[in-house]
Amino acid sequence: TLVLSGYNTYATGTPSTATSTTVQSGTLVAGTSQNAVLGNGPFGPSGYGVTLGNASTAGAAVTLLNAGFYIANAIAVSANATAYTIGGSNTSGVATYAGALTLNEPTTLQAATGGETLFTTGAITTNSSAVTVGSPGNAGIVEVNGIITGGSSAVTVNYGTLFLNAANTFTGNTTISAGTKVIATNGGAFD
Repeated sequence: TLVLSGYNTYATGTPSTATSTTVQSGTLVAGTSQNAVLGNGPFGPSGYGVTLGNASTAGAAVTLLNAGFYIANAIAVSANATAYTIGGSNTSGVATYAGALTLNEPTTLQAATGGETLFTTGAITTNSSAVTVGSPGNAGIVEVNGIITGGSSAVTVNYGTLFLNAANTFTGNTTISAGTKVIATNGGAFD
C-alpha cells in the first residue's frame, strides 16, 4: 500500500494523453484532496491520468480515497487483470472522483459502510466490462452522476446503495442482490 498525501507535480508527456501514476499491483491511497488552485494532488496534476494494472501482466490493483477527499485525475483500468477496485475507504464524508473512468476489465466501485463515494461529471466507459458495486465490509453509498457507457456491460449491486443520476447508455443487465438497492434519479438511468 502506498499513501500519497502531497500536492505532487510529477508527470511526463502531454496532459490528457499521458499517465502520471501507474499501479501495477497493490493499493494506491490518496491522503489529501486535489489542490483547487494549483490543480496538483496526490496522484499528480489533474490533467494527467492514473492507470491501474498492466496490459501484459495479470494482477490486482486498487485506488482509494481514505477520507472525504476530491480527486480530478482520469483513471484507466488496463486489460488483463484479476481484480480492480476504485472507491473510498472513508466511513464518513464523501470521497469524490471527478475524472473519467475507462474500465477495460471488470471493476468494483465501492464505498465503505457508513461512507459515500461520488463519481461526478466524468463518464464511465466500461468497454463491455462488468461493473460491481460494493464488497464485504464496504456497503456504503456509491453515487454516479456521469454517464455509464459500454454496450453489453452489466452492473451488479452486491452491497450498499447505488444512485444512478444520468441517462446511461449501457445495454447490459442490472442485477440487485438481497439487501441492496439501486435508486435511479433519471428516467434513462437503466437504458
